[in-house]
Amino acid sequence: MKKIVCPIFIMINVFFGVCYGGHYLVHSIEGAAFCGDKLLKANDKIDLDCQINTHARSNVFLKAEGNLLAFGENVKGVIKGVDDIMLNSGMLRVTNGAPLKVLTPLGSIYLKQGVYLTKLGTFLNEVEVITFSGEAKFSSSVKENDFVHILPGHWGGVGGRFGSKIGNLLKLNSEQTKVFKIILN
Repeated sequence: MKKIVCPIFIMINVFFGVCYGGHYLVHSIEGAAFCGDKLLKANDKIDLDCQINTHARSNVFLKAEGNLLAFGENVKGVIKGVDDIMLNSGMLRVTNGAPLKVLTPLGSIYLKQGVYLTKLGTFLNEVEVITFSGEAKFSSSVKENDFVHILPGHWGGVGGRFGSKIGNLLKLNSEQTKVFKIILN
């Protein structure tokens, strides 16, 4: 019996590793979310270079390899890989068990294990990063060698209200943290 069961488990793991390894799956959706022109539904497989778009009052939750991505309303983003996301507008909450990079037109955010909220505001042309747990390295793409390490309970940004250089980080108090924690949770 052991001789039969072990190869079957190995074949199942190989099959699912090939079919779903390296891709995100749609965990849940509220409202309308798209991969390019395709309307997404629960359990859809997200291919690499998928252009994620959400409508107003909509969000989509994607899951892969210990990472959960929550894209908020009016998002424009691209899934470059399981560990590489491009955010062009909107809000993204990341709960990650594996390192992840979020690229924006104004900066790159390298996330270790933890929970983070990133917002790219096109009106003021700024990027904000809030760290709830874990540590993020936030690097400006506007100014060379401009980066900070954002520890839990801190908020930082670049562009718009923050200026062309990543400013001093703001330490969030418990009430501020509570307000941000419910976003896309």
